[in-house]
Amino acid sequence: MPPTPAPEDDGTGSADLSGRRVGSAYVLIAPIGQGATGTVWRGLESSTGDEVAVKLLHEGLVQQPRLVSRFVQERSILKMVRHEHVVGVRDLFSVGGSLGLAMEFVAGGSLRDRLGRDGPLASAEAARLLAQVADALAVAHELGVVHRDVKPDNILLQDDGERPEVRLTDFGIARVLDGPGLGTPHVVVGTPHYMAPEAISGGEPAPAADVYALGVVLFELVSGRTPYSGEPFAVLRGHLDEKPRRPAGVHDAVWALIARCLDKDPERRPQAADLRDSLLRLSRELQDVPALPPPPTSDRPPASTGERTKQRPRNRPADWAWGR
Repeated sequence: MPPTPAPEDDGTGSADLSGRRVGSAYVLIAPIGQGATGTVWRGLESSTGDEVAVKLLHEGLVQQPRLVSRFVQERSILKMVRHEHVVGVRDLFSVGGSLGLAMEFVAGGSLRDRLGRDGPLASAEAARLLAQVADALAVAHELGVVHRDVKPDNILLQDDGERPEVRLTDFGIARVLDGPGLGTPHVVVGTPHYMAPEAISGGEPAPAADVYALGVVLFELVSGRTPYSGEPFAVLRGHLDEKPRRPAGVHDAVWALIARCLDKDPERRPQAADLRDSLLRLSRELQDVPALPPPPTSDRPPASTGERTKQRPRNRPADWAWGR
């Protein structure tokens, strides 16, 4: 596996931006995340006092038209896919020589954070939260949008003191099916642990790939690990050729749904709306099923399974790109 590169300098002087006003109305408070293409800040909208999340594109990437187009497209997709369980978007603006995107601030961290802190979720709670994601995906798919990077890192928790709800975020590599493609021809992108077999093989993006990824997330939430582990090539090979093994203790009904989502044939997977209905049913029926204990340390995924891969189809050499 190639070494993970050190975080890039975002070219915007992130360490010195606290208190800076950007756009027409946003004051940056503190950075809350950084990836290969940008830094996300917690901020305030000065006119209302509302907390916001501000994503700043790395200034050094402004000269790469495809990345700029993806940044702009994310705003367009978020405005199109308006849903209570999709993070809301407010504004796109210029910041010096770069771009910024203001979005809803979701204060509860991600499902990745919760897994790392608390271990596996009870089946009913996992099903309840993922039913919200499936509902958001059903709306996106109706609009011709495929997310392509569904994973715990991109499912945020809005915790207001009652039962938390989720917001699906990071549509940075989403694909509008009827729109022009923004990727490099014959190259597929995604996060290895959550990629559907047909995506790895270079197939066209389709809603069934998001359903597969959500099945992987359900597997992980109830068991504490992903179906395939090891170096990225081994994980991708598992998605292509191996049958996932049922973790000990997973309820029959939960496993039956996971198995449907992880079917190698995308035509046999449920649609997102059907998956939502099945998850809602499980959330009601499995209230008395306790959470499983955490898996052995050796079986757990990395603290952040956030790397995305960019890979040519199976008969071509792989070209890897890392980042959140």
